[in-house]
Amino acid sequence: METEYNFEELEVTGGRFTPLVSLVETGGIGISAGFTRKYNLTTQNTTAVKLMFDKTRNAVGMKFLASKGDGAITVKFAERGGAHLNARPLWIKFDIDYKKFVNKYTPKEVTDAQKGKVYVFELHPNQENS
Repeated sequence: METEYNFEELEVTGGRFTPLVSLVETGGIGISAGFTRKYNLTTQNTTAVKLMFDKTRNAVGMKFLASKGDGAITVKFAERGGAHLNARPLWIKFDIDYKKFVNKYTPKEVTDAQKGKVYVFELHPNQENS
């Protein structure tokens, strides 16, 4: 009995494949190349991000924007894939000691009734602070 397969080839373009964000010691958020690929974030369609915080769930929300508006933060893309942004204004506004949460996170995509498509990750203390 012969079995048919419908293969799709993997096209390797360099960079990481896992869609992650990293909260780093400087207060920035790094966005993996895997994340930018999975959610089709490019220099052509993304220039800024609106950051949000849910105090109850200790969650950060990111809404990517095509143009920078009031309160939005510039997204800087790396040549080899991925991007980063300065999230320190978020930590200051909500009085968050972000160094306790330096870690890698896998955001989930949610659709908020007012905000639209938002990528969310819940902060968890890193091992040094747990």
